[in-house]
Amino acid sequence: MNKTEYNQLTEREKCIFSWQVWNKYIDKSSREYDENLFFQLYGSKRFMVNSKNIGRREENLFELNQISALQLIQSYTNYKELFPIPFVKNLLLNVNRIEVIHDIPNSRFWWLPDTIKSGTKLNVFMPSKATFNVASEWGIKCILPNLDGYYEIPVNYVTANI
Repeated sequence: MNKTEYNQLTEREKCIFSWQVWNKYIDKSSREYDENLFFQLYGSKRFMVNSKNIGRREENLFELNQISALQLIQSYTNYKELFPIPFVKNLLLNVNRIEVIHDIPNSRFWWLPDTIKSGTKLNVFMPSKATFNVASEWGIKCILPNLDGYYEIPVNYVTANI
């Protein structure tokens, strides 16, 4: 699929296509999980987040082989009513602690002082009106042990089931 084809889809079709990509390449439990693709998509403000048309700034996403080779499967049933990122973030709403279920490399997530190992439990930063939201749609703000402030932790590396 290319950017023009994607932009011509309905909101529901964009959601379904996003879930196709998520379930095949972005969900860490998928056999075809593609870390490089995830790293390239991470932080997108539209794709995987909402139905807004893709503009010039994100059109390069549709030049990636995995996305350009996929076509919308109209009969696809493994999707939710929300786009993948808002759906996963909703699972983490009102959660005080999360557990890292996959190592989070600081080589990619440069704002992290060190790699965060699987099994690490983190407190979620509870924002107030006096704090700014510096986490992207793709992350959850957490407090790292022995450090000041909070850091964005990618949502598909964690679980609230602890």
